[in-house]
Amino acid sequence: VKHIIEALSHRGTQLGIVTRNTRALAIVSLEVIGLGDYFAEVDILGRDEAPPKPEPDGIHQLLNQWGAESSDAIMVGDYLFDLQSGRKAGAATIHVDTSEQYLWPEWTDLAVRDLVKLYEMMRCYTDTK
Repeated sequence: VKHIIEALSHRGTQLGIVTRNTRALAIVSLEVIGLGDYFAEVDILGRDEAPPKPEPDGIHQLLNQWGAESSDAIMVGDYLFDLQSGRKAGAATIHVDTSEQYLWPEWTDLAVRDLVKLYEMMRCYTDTK
């Protein structure tokens, strides 16, 4: 996970988190896994900052903060609510599913087994540009 976050951060990609948990819990979790430095607190939205997924409000809020368009956004998630909120917001969606069952194709633009696979795909894509 850290490699993909580092790579995106070094490319200048805006990174945000929309969670159904609290912002405080998300911040603690990021610190524990060594990713706290990659996310500004204002870019972490919990259930107290925006209506919970599957509502798209959190994504819209981040995009507004960044002055970005939904067509330039990607929602990466492992559950239906992640994909629904991304699609409702007008963002592309990537479903990460270690079981490889991919239960929600109607909400998914790209499906990957894990973040390692996503990282490999991202590297191949950026290496060709």
